[in-house]
Amino acid sequence: MSSKSADQIADCIEYLLARPPAETGLQLKPERELAAIFKQDQSVIRQVMGRLENKGLLTRVRGSGTFIRRVLHLPEDRPDPFMAFGLNPVDLLAGGNGFQFSPVFRTSSRKLQLGLLSDLSLTGPTSSRLLSSMLNRAGEKGHHLMAYPVFNEDEAQKAIHFGLPPEERIAGLLETDVCDGYLVLASWGDLFLKCLGNRRIPHIFFWLATHPLNHDPLIQFDTVESVERAVRIFARENLQRIAMLSTVTTPVFQNMAGTAYERAMELCGFSHRQVEYTTLDTSQVFAAVKRLFDKQTGCPEALYISDDNLLPPVVAALAEMGKKPGGDLPIITLGNRGIALPDGFEWSRLEFNPDYLGRLLVDQLLQAVQVAGSEVQNLKIQARWRAGTTHLAKNARKRLKDRKWEK
Repeated sequence: MSSKSADQIADCIEYLLARPPAETGLQLKPERELAAIFKQDQSVIRQVMGRLENKGLLTRVRGSGTFIRRVLHLPEDRPDPFMAFGLNPVDLLAGGNGFQFSPVFRTSSRKLQLGLLSDLSLTGPTSSRLLSSMLNRAGEKGHHLMAYPVFNEDEAQKAIHFGLPPEERIAGLLETDVCDGYLVLASWGDLFLKCLGNRRIPHIFFWLATHPLNHDPLIQFDTVESVERAVRIFARENLQRIAMLSTVTTPVFQNMAGTAYERAMELCGFSHRQVEYTTLDTSQVFAAVKRLFDKQTGCPEALYISDDNLLPPVVAALAEMGKKPGGDLPIITLGNRGIALPDGFEWSRLEFNPDYLGRLLVDQLLQAVQVAGSEVQNLKIQARWRAGTTHLAKNARKRLKDRKWEK
């Protein structure tokens, strides 16, 4: 058989993978039947199948057959190579028009290339820990994760990345077709789906806080539930004038956190309302803390801090006012496991685990890529309560110390 004929057969199979009804898990006819269809030697069909398997398009399961592993994106105007053989694409599928679909099968052990689309917001200790967890998990599984930064379109960022705006960068990456699947920061969801078009590439959106569910599937930390839970914990300590300190974000995210706070306070029957938003700038945090103790609004009895990055300047601001977290002002903070909090306090915190999120994202994406018919669900990961002593008022702290002394 000539190499040209082998290339023609490969073109036919690739064309099949780019057109309906192609779908991950559909089974091709046995090699001997394909050899009869193309009127060629079975050894050459086996050679073509091996080539396509090495490209990650097919997978051969011993004792079961050959299955579609990945569908392709080809230009709509690409000529139909089946015409040269007088065939239809469905002629290559097991079962003919009825098809045979294996809803669950494991692909070959070929090393997969996974892509991570993020931007400058994926920096800082928590995000760095998340990224490390993703990279390590992919390596543990024998695959490779490549981070592709996508930046906002200001001039400095454009200069760093060859002058390409985000849409061109994402579109160019998808055109190369180098990745088997993508993890996408949710803020780039609209642009990613626009560039993805009708390509069928497994992908998962993620976010390190509560994010509007605009695209599926989305895996995120449920920071809104943490607001509500913090209020309930304070309420159990008979604390009612509860305030919240949060970082400045977009109006959508501030509204979500503010609404959660309002709802929790209302459900507890508390009338006090006090929310301050601030940047991470130390002077801005100092000013926000001082506003909390404005006598005109009423001093809070307790404070929930929705960003652990705010803790160092909050502690410094309270010290300047002669106050300490805990007895002087009960505090619950959002925390991230592995990220150090200011020393000298037993911090009561609602803790998220970025390492767990990183492993989960990689595992779920591999499941979507490797197992036909699998579907990733939308997931909200809630924080674990880690009780220290900073959420306790003075009298409660004294009772706790007395109990420890009695023991």
